[in-house]
Amino acid sequence: MYLLTICTSANGGHVPKTQMCLQVNLNCSIHESIMYHFLWNSKVERVKRNIMIAPYEDGGLKMLDIRSQSQALKIKWIDRLKCQLDNNKHDIWTAWLVNKCDKVKLDYLLKCNLHYKDLSTAIVLPEKNPWFEILREWCIYNFDHLPLNGEDIRNQNLWFNSLIKINKKLVFHRSWYISGIETIQDLLVDNRFLTVDEIKQRYGINLNFLQLWSIHSAIPTSWKHHLYCTQDDYVYKINNTVFIIL
Repeated sequence: MYLLTICTSANGGHVPKTQMCLQVNLNCSIHESIMYHFLWNSKVERVKRNIMIAPYEDGGLKMLDIRSQSQALKIKWIDRLKCQLDNNKHDIWTAWLVNKCDKVKLDYLLKCNLHYKDLSTAIVLPEKNPWFEILREWCIYNFDHLPLNGEDIRNQNLWFNSLIKINKKLVFHRSWYISGIETIQDLLVDNRFLTVDEIKQRYGINLNFLQLWSIHSAIPTSWKHHLYCTQDDYVYKINNTVFIIL
């Protein structure tokens, strides 16, 4: 949970609302302990907390779920962040975060299917920084473990996707991203992957067979089955040579 305070200027006036300062990250465990100690008047809790926060009809007392409230407040900042990015109006905190996001645009990063453990690879922030904790909660909320249909798979981002890795590392080719290749759909045509020559012609980038092969191999096999295959093996052609991905 974050305390939001209005900073005062040198002449005693208030800074506009959009320049609110994120301050101290309150420890949820401490506040939960205080709350339940007050409730039971003892360090011994007679009913589990997950039952206490449940609604009355489920046998609970609708106690305040501090952790969920904290997560919701942090994620709410993402809505404000997206609104500023869409309107191209950045307050001091948004501008600072945009400057820190030097690999991809911030709005793209927010769409990435990124596991919270991989966040530090995509953007370098101090772990105790409020924005890091906000983005971490967003990753926990937004991460999709298992896209189930072809449309979802086509819209999966290629870069900083925790489900697409090479040697257990996130994939990112800056030249590809700058040229407009952002999602799996950008590498497809008529339900098949583009060849090396087709990518060069469409996006004007210089790549080799091994780079494309590594990207294809990193995409989960089940996704490729949804995308373009009608048989058990996955066959595609690069430079008139047929390859099979097992």
